[in-house]
Amino acid sequence: MNYILMSIRTRYAALILSGKKTLEIRKTAPKGLREDCEITVLLYESKREGGRGVIVGSFVCRSIRLVTEAEVREVCRRACLNHDELLAYAERPQRIPGAGNSTPTPGGRVYAWSVENPVTFEKPLLLRDVGVSCPPQSWRKLRKNQIEMSEEKAMSETMFNLGICKCCGQSRTLSRPVTTRQDADERATQECTCIEGKTVRGQMEERRVLQEIFPDVGEEVQDLLREVARMIREEQIYSGTSIKVAENVVAKFSLKKGVVSIVRDEKVEQSRSI
Repeated sequence: MNYILMSIRTRYAALILSGKKTLEIRKTAPKGLREDCEITVLLYESKREGGRGVIVGSFVCRSIRLVTEAEVREVCRRACLNHDELLAYAERPQRIPGAGNSTPTPGGRVYAWSVENPVTFEKPLLLRDVGVSCPPQSWRKLRKNQIEMSEEKAMSETMFNLGICKCCGQSRTLSRPVTTRQDADERATQECTCIEGKTVRGQMEERRVLQEIFPDVGEEVQDLLREVARMIREEQIYSGTSIKVAENVVAKFSLKKGVVSIVRDEKVEQSRSI
């Protein structure tokens, strides 16, 4: 894993952390870390345009490519820029670090950095938390020991507001942030509107209901009950089916308006000697 500290204006930082901006445009890119890379990018919100001058979050970059004329429209859409903004930035001279303020590089070339897994830091980090005294003009590499200084602190104060649906693989902005990546993906799966997600949520709800009604039976029996419910729902078997699931415990099914209901019926036989 490689690490980079990137300066960014507040409005673009907000777009990245909300999941709306999936490409970040830069004049330069690190050598040897372009296609098929793995970079954790810390976002320093610059003080321009009312920014706070702190590290507000991060994202993962897995691809950096030179933007071609053929893909300008798609790049603009994903980078939340219009054509004129992209063109103006591309034609702006790029200063060479350490060469003085009057030495530009040729304009016209820009790189698209992919943006994945954006994370908002609930409590922003200061530059000194990553061992840096001043912000970069665009971006700078960080050493592993610099990241180790802030990683534990950042993760303990991190809120995830974007998750990946486990069914369709699409990212989704969560209704409320959570504190772990695993919880973010779980919530995204629950909230996603994809057909696959709807099916999974139905299966999860079935498991929850059966565990509440029949906590004393094993997983194999609960799997059997779910299969029976499916067959009743699809009208493959009679809706009034009953199944003995344990000694003196019967599961009774019914179907009404496409919804399968299940009832636990306990029949306790009484026996007395006379």
